[in-house]
Amino acid sequence: SGFALASALTYQAHSITTLLPAGKLAITMGILLWVSLIWFVAFRTSCRPLILLDALTAVWVIFLIKNGVSANSLLYADTAPLAHTLQPVVSPWWSALELTMLLSLLYALYASYRLYIAGNRQTALALGSGLSVLLLAVVSDHLVNSGITHIVYLAPFGFAGFLLVNSLYPRLSAYIKSRAAKKPAVIYNLTFNPAQATFHSDVADLKIPLQEGHAEPAKPRQHPATPAQKTHAPPLYSADEDTEDVAVSKPQSTTDKAPAPEKPGSKNPERESSPATGPDLETLNIISDNLIDIAVYATMAMNRIKRGETDPRTLEVLCKKVRTQAVKTRRMANQLSRPRGK
Repeated sequence: SGFALASALTYQAHSITTLLPAGKLAITMGILLWVSLIWFVAFRTSCRPLILLDALTAVWVIFLIKNGVSANSLLYADTAPLAHTLQPVVSPWWSALELTMLLSLLYALYASYRLYIAGNRQTALALGSGLSVLLLAVVSDHLVNSGITHIVYLAPFGFAGFLLVNSLYPRLSAYIKSRAAKKPAVIYNLTFNPAQATFHSDVADLKIPLQEGHAEPAKPRQHPATPAQKTHAPPLYSADEDTEDVAVSKPQSTTDKAPAPEKPGSKNPERESSPATGPDLETLNIISDNLIDIAVYATMAMNRIKRGETDPRTLEVLCKKVRTQAVKTRRMANQLSRPRGK
């Protein structure tokens, strides 16, 4: 604000005697802002080449002293033509000051780039956007001093834009993320539809968006089981599992007789005369569901490989699920094949 007020005083001056003090004050405030800028960027990005920072600070201090002791400030070499042509002679010191501005901006942009590749992208983008505004203001002021354009000096507005962008950019990003988080999630129907899918169907063909009013959290599958079989229940589906829609051929019937191996010479009249009922039927249902789960996990792994999503961690989890279900299914099948009473 001090830099902007001092720059405004230069436009209110009606003579050279009042213009020079206002110009020296504005240049002094600008130099202090440049020194503050490079150290602010250094601490914000943790990119601190001390030799470069000390050299830039020393050069800015030299400019500050020279501006204080010079009669015409750093900008004017001779103010005599100002009364006639309104275009003063620019001092060589000012060219050196503009070069130092450019070096300071290059360092600040490089530090922002280092911060971006380090992972802190939001802060880096805020710094880079603010520095871009300041760079445009510096280029505009150079064109004014060169006589190419005839507009006001934009350096005060450049620093104001830098501060404004760094203040508003994080809030704007947080607001956009909050708006995106409030959008309803896409929910898919995971119910198997034999009329729609086959085992070779694509996963995208099986996703059916549900109505928003019918969106309910996924509920675990429950299998009716006797107390003796509760210890053999398979892992339940839940909303936290990484599942996909896959087409699986469902068994035609689970009420057929369960084949039970028998020892040579032995007979089991009860198994020969009656179909599988009660605990045996429930065990067959669980085995059937486990086989479907194995096919689901295997198909998910194959679909990921086909799409090129070969994430080792995801494939490892799917393979472990297939192995776990296969081991549990084998144990239950062995238990079912044992003769009763043993």
